Amino acid sequence: MTLPAPDSEVFSCDVYISEEERAVLNGDLVPEAEDVPVHEAVLNLLHDYARERDTVVRAAVNDRSSGETFLLDVLPDGSSRLSVPSDDPLPPTASPAPHDATLPPALADRVTTIQRQAHADQLDQALLLATALREYLTGRYEAAHPYALEARALEAYLAHLCGIPRQATLLALAVARVRCQHADPRAADDVARATAAWSFLQDEQPVLAHGTELLNMWQRLGDQGLVPNAHAPLVRYVGQRMRTPPRAYAAQTP
Repeated sequence: MTLPAPDSEVFSCDVYISEEERAVLNGDLVPEAEDVPVHEAVLNLLHDYARERDTVVRAAVNDRSSGETFLLDVLPDGSSRLSVPSDDPLPPTASPAPHDATLPPALADRVTTIQRQAHADQLDQALLLATALREYLTGRYEAAHPYALEARALEAYLAHLCGIPRQATLLALAVARVRCQHADPRAADDVARATAAWSFLQDEQPVLAHGTELLNMWQRLGDQGLVPNAHAPLVRYVGQRMRTPPRAYAAQTP
């Protein structure tokens, strides 16, 4: 892994550790080593960066395995300490931002890496990277920020490819919900993706709960004239499936 030279005496980076204790550092997977705990592997890498640059490395750590989020300073001599966060909030961001907003090069590189992993059929790794990117962007900006939404949509697609329909449905619904609230022209496509993910659910409770929300979204978009004719069969499908006895859910496809 290579990192650009720091602009100040403190080099900042972000670390994401999944519930399965797999780690991502600045968008790169942390190599797994036998008999080396993930937290130790991350700390070793941070120490390497600090020693190579002879500067303090400050890591924003999002540890989903323990439910903790904190700042960690690692010094060139190998010592580390928890860093006290600034009381200054992040600058406010527009929500939603203009539709033509483009990803900064560093974020675009991360998306390219995720896509490369997916095309190589390394779907689990691609999903882990997408989750880390979405967590980072949501924390840095906000859940409704265009960057975070795009990352969430990518994560939903990868969850679908990985055969995790519940996760794919929840993520896709979250994107669709925001875009419906802002009458975004892309909202119908996002509700369509959420509908596709929902179609793979088989348990009665999530089918009914998420199906009700999908119907409300389609109705809202229809009232605003934002449902293309091509999506009309999906709207009918949701209504039909909601009227289908639970035992027949597994046989229903859009």
